Order: sequence, then C-alpha cells, then structure tokens
Amino acid sequence: MLRQLVVWVGLAVGVLVWGIGWAQERYPSKAINFIIPFDPGGSADIEARVFANVLERVLGQPVVPVNRPGGGGSVAYAFLRTAPKDGYTVGWASSSILTNYRLGTMPFSYKEFDPVALVSVQAMAWVVRADSPWRTFRELQAYAKANPGKVRVATAGPGSGTDIVALAIAKAAGIEVVRVPLGSGARVPALLRGDVEVASVPVPEAIQQIRGGQLRALVVTSEERDPALPQTPTLKELGFPVTMELFRGIVVPKGVAAERIQILAEAIRKAVQSQEWREFGEKNSFVPRFLGPGAFAKYLEEQDAAIREVVEGGR
Repeated sequence: MLRQLVVWVGLAVGVLVWGIGWAQERYPSKAINFIIPFDPGGSADIEARVFANVLERVLGQPVVPVNRPGGGGSVAYAFLRTAPKDGYTVGWASSSILTNYRLGTMPFSYKEFDPVALVSVQAMAWVVRADSPWRTFRELQAYAKANPGKVRVATAGPGSGTDIVALAIAKAAGIEVVRVPLGSGARVPALLRGDVEVASVPVPEAIQQIRGGQLRALVVTSEERDPALPQTPTLKELGFPVTMELFRGIVVPKGVAAERIQILAEAIRKAVQSQEWREFGEKNSFVPRFLGPGAFAKYLEEQDAAIREVVEGGR
C-alpha cells in the first residue's frame, strides 16, 4: 500500500512538473497589451499599430495597442514600470524614455526596464509651412537671432525626442525659441493652421504634407541626408555638431523572465525583417533595424550619454 502511495505521489509530482514546464513553453498564451506613450494619430501611434499587427501574426496571439499619452511619454512609462512582470504588458519605447529622465520630467531612468529589441530608427526635422518666409535653416536662424522668443516650435511635449531635438538645435544655432508642447498628433495640424512657425517632428509624421507641397523641411538631424528628403541638408552639413535619431523599440517591466524576453525578441526580429514592415518603412521614411536585448541595452546607454550632454549643456 505504501509502495503504491509513493508511486502515485511520484506520478503526480511528475505531471505537475511537466505541466509547469509546458505552461512556460506556451508563452504567449493570451493577448499582449502594447502600451503606446503618445496620442492617436501621431507617427509613434501609427507605426506602433502597424508593428503590432505584424507582431501579432508572428506570435499567434493578439497584440493590443493601448494609448497612454501624457507628460511627453512619462505617463505610459510610469504605468509600464509597475505592470505585472509576466511579459503580457510591453511598451513602445522611443527617445522619450531617455529624455524624460534627463529633463527631470520622469523620476526614474530607462534602467528600470528590461530592453527587448530595437525595431526602427528615423530622422527628425524642423519643418515650416510652404508659404513661410524662410526657405532655408540659415534664414530661420538669422530671423530668430534678430527676434529672440518670436519663433514658436511645436514639439510632442517636455521629455519627448522632438523636444530634446528642438533644445539641441536652438543651442547649436545660438537662437532663442519658444518650445510649444502640443502632443505628437497635433503638431502638423497646428503648423498648418499657423498656430506655430515651426514643427519639430519625426520625418514620417510630416512626409505626406511635404510631398503634397503643404510643408517644407528646412533641416534634418540624421548623420546623412534622409532618402525621402534628398534636398534637405543635415545639421552637420550646415556646420552644427548635432546628430540625433529617433528610435522605436520594445521594453518590458524589469524582472520579466529571460526566457520570455528571448521569445519576444525572436518574434520581433521576424517582424522587423518582414516584407510588410520594410515596405511600410520605405513608404514612411524610417529604417527598420533590429537589435536584440543585449545590443539594444548598449544602444540605449550610448543614446542616453548623448542626450545627457545636450541637456546639461543647455542648462
């Protein structure tokens, strides 16, 4: 009798261990919430929703976009930081995960998250209306120097990548501008209405209006000219030591199991390399680029150092 009991207990333990292992291997087994730090309609939101659709097909489970705008992204990062560490809540991270901390608008740094993967990079630009009196960045610079505080520059808000770019450009050009926090989806409409003179935007957010003749790009922040804007010079070409790119990537709350991070990273790699994401990038002027957890962590460290230099130099 005792021998039978031992056998049954052994079998039960074996089944339990097998069941736990099977459950772990099945991740993900339900929908994943995909936290977007900005308003619907902006480039961050549009790109996130397209990527969520691609990733959903790779994972075989729903990837549900959830907008949590506010504070230049800090509202979403605060929510993500305290989310369950089970891999079912992920965040669409951008430069704002670095700039918010450096500008003092977020009390914690990117190190409070585990990096999963980089998915794309893109240039940022200063754009004006097509009927603007400034046809070049040098003309805008001359006006701003003669009229301190008269040029209003729309950004996504304090702590956003476009805000830090506005700060960096103004500092390098020796001009005083008013940075106007409007949210990511409102910058281009505000510029078209004439509410501001300049918009600091990721190129994808304004590319359709530029191609349609409504807006004009004066300068881009990338190392080389953006393929979508071959006539627009870089800041570096104009003699300003500013090179910044906006990135998109995936992070999770710190403490998610390494196995689940690897599963996510592998799925993201496939999504980034998919034809749909590549074609969407070509159409919307961003470059698909995959970096896994380790490489993405190093990338974040390098970007953070560059942003810290800009912020500290601007104080």
